[in-house]
Amino acid sequence: MWRVWRLAVAVATVLGLSSVAFVYFGMKAAGKPLTFTTAILAGMPDWYFWAALTPLVFWLGVRVPLERTRWVRASLVHLVAGGAIVLFELAVFTVFNHWFYYNPWAPAPAAIDEAYVKNVLRSFYYAFIIYWLIVAAATAYRYQLDLATREREASRLSVRNAELESELARAQLDMLRAQLHPHFLFNALNTIAGLVRERRNEAATDVIAGLGGLLRHALASLDRDEIPLREELDVLQSYLCVERARFRERLSVHVDVDADAMHRAVPSLILQPLVENAIRHGLRNATEGGQIWISARTERGSLELVVRDNGCGLDAARDSATESARLGLRNTRARLERLYGSSGVLELTSVAEGGAVARVRIPQR
Repeated sequence: MWRVWRLAVAVATVLGLSSVAFVYFGMKAAGKPLTFTTAILAGMPDWYFWAALTPLVFWLGVRVPLERTRWVRASLVHLVAGGAIVLFELAVFTVFNHWFYYNPWAPAPAAIDEAYVKNVLRSFYYAFIIYWLIVAAATAYRYQLDLATREREASRLSVRNAELESELARAQLDMLRAQLHPHFLFNALNTIAGLVRERRNEAATDVIAGLGGLLRHALASLDRDEIPLREELDVLQSYLCVERARFRERLSVHVDVDADAMHRAVPSLILQPLVENAIRHGLRNATEGGQIWISARTERGSLELVVRDNGCGLDAARDSATESARLGLRNTRARLERLYGSSGVLELTSVAEGGAVARVRIPQR
C-alpha cells in the first residue's frame, strides 16, 4: 500500500499541475485572471484527496477483483462502496472549498449543504469513473500477482516433475540391472554344478574365477549406468570364460573393435545378454564349429555393436527361447530406451547363410 500511495501521489501531482495550468490560463484567457496560488487551490486539492483514498480503493479492488466467475457480486460491492467513497470525497472537497474559497469572480455558496449538492450533481459521475479506474488497476495487479504465482508454481512443479522422472528412470535402470545380476549367478551356478557332476574340477575352477570377475564388475558398477566399451569387453571375457569352460572346443569367439570405439560409453552389461542369446540358442545344436563374431564400429557419431552367430537362425532360436533369454533381451531393450530414448535401438535379424545378428545402435551423448 505504501508503494500504491506513492504512485498515486505522483499521478495526482501530474494531473493536478495540468489542472492548475488549465485553470490559470483559462481564466486569464477569459479576462478573469487568478493568482497562481488561487489556481493551485482550484486544481490540486481534489486530486490529492483521491491520492489519499487510492490505497483504500486499491485494497478493495484487490480483495474483490472483477473476476469472470464472480463479477455480479464484485460489481454490486463496488457500486455500493464506490458510491459511498465518492460521496465522502466530494464532502471533503466541499468542506475544503468552503474554508478556502478561491474564485473571486463568482460568489461563494451561501450554505455548505447547498454547495455539496451542487458538487454531487456536477462531479459524481466524473469521480465515480476515477474510482472504477483505480479498481481496474487493482484487478490488473491481482491478475499479475496470480499469474506470477502460477508461473512460480508451474516452474516448481516442472522442476519437481523432472526430479521425479529422473528418480523413476534411475529406479527403473537399477531394477533392470538388478534383474541381470541374479541371472548371471543362476547360469554360472548351473554351469559349475554340471562341471562338478562331470568331475571337471579344473574347468569348474575357471568358471568360479570368471564368475568372480562378473560379481566384481557388478559391485563396481552399481552407481554407473554406462562404462567405456573397453571395460565392457573385459567383463565379457569373464563371462566367456564361464561359457568356454562348458562348451570348450565347440565355441569360438572373434572380437573386432575399432580403436576409436574403445573409449565410447555403453550401457553396463550390454553385450553379455546378446552373446548369451547367441551361445545358448543360436548354437544350441552345434556339435562343433560354433562361431560368435563381436564387432564395434562408429558411424556418423553413433556406435554400432554387432553380435553374430552361425547357429540355427532367429526363428528357431525364438521358438526355443526360454524365459531367461527373453528376459535378457527385454531388459536390454528397456535399458536402451531408458538411457537413449528412441535413439537407442536393438535389432535382431536372421542371416541368409545361417545364424542371426543382434545389432545395437547407441547415439553419441
